[in-house]
Amino acid sequence: MTIDRPTSLGDIKVTLDTVSAIVAEIALECYGVVGLTPRNNNIGDQIMIILDKNKYSKAIALKKLDKGYDLSLFLILAMNTKISEVISEVQKRVRYVLNSVFEKDFFAVNVFVQGLSDGNEVIK
Repeated sequence: MTIDRPTSLGDIKVTLDTVSAIVAEIALECYGVVGLTPRNNNIGDQIMIILDKNKYSKAIALKKLDKGYDLSLFLILAMNTKISEVISEVQKRVRYVLNSVFEKDFFAVNVFVQGLSDGNEVIK
């Protein structure tokens, strides 16, 4: 999947890996976000993986719809944080930056909390 952006000099095609890197950096800057996790975490019921930088695209799903784009993001949050506030902040910041950078409408930024971390281990 790519995001197409026409310019006067030609078209720019931005890959999912690039979008994922931008989204990951925005999310990780938010208080309470520990890391990103794969959308299909089938390692086991009690084990969660926090992704390295080069695999962030596994934590993000992007769909192009008639109105714009729908983005889903899979996170691990810190324990003892107000989950609804962290999610709301991630959604606002991600949507604002993507709308500004790509000049496209990202009308939905869905955040899925896959687990909580106490600093030592991740609890699913």
